[in-house]
Amino acid sequence: MSVNKIIVKIDGISYTLLTEENEEQIKKIAKFVEKKIEEVKSDRLSHERELVLASLNIANDLYKLHEDQKNFEEETKEARENYPKLKDDYKNVIDKNNDLLIKINDLNKENLELKDKVDNLKREINSFDQADKNLDKLRSEIKRLQNELISLKAENEKFKESL
Repeated sequence: MSVNKIIVKIDGISYTLLTEENEEQIKKIAKFVEKKIEEVKSDRLSHERELVLASLNIANDLYKLHEDQKNFEEETKEARENYPKLKDDYKNVIDKNNDLLIKINDLNKENLELKDKVDNLKREINSFDQADKNLDKLRSEIKRLQNELISLKAENEKFKESL
């Protein structure tokens, strides 16, 4: 990485810095330090004391951030440790869900096929019912015709006897 030569102005004094960091970041840091010095400026304090107080305030901010980071790491430790397993579990659930969606699709197709079969069977049953009705009519007609035949035979016999 190359070394950058960056000039910043803090509290009216120019500083030339040699750093590997980018210029934008260094200028933001310089503005932050400038702001911290402005916060402690007082006519009763020497320039050195202002710088020490500003440094203490920056160190305090850094310490608080460090403590917050430690607390955050502690609070999130279980979640971070469980993340790989949860990620795998999530992937497995997604895979199972996709498998179930495929199965649902297959079952829906099968259901449609079965509905078609049921409809065909219902039509067949109706056809059989109609055939049974026709058969009953034919049986009735056969009985009527048989009775008529018996009656005609009897009448025929009477005519034969009368001749």
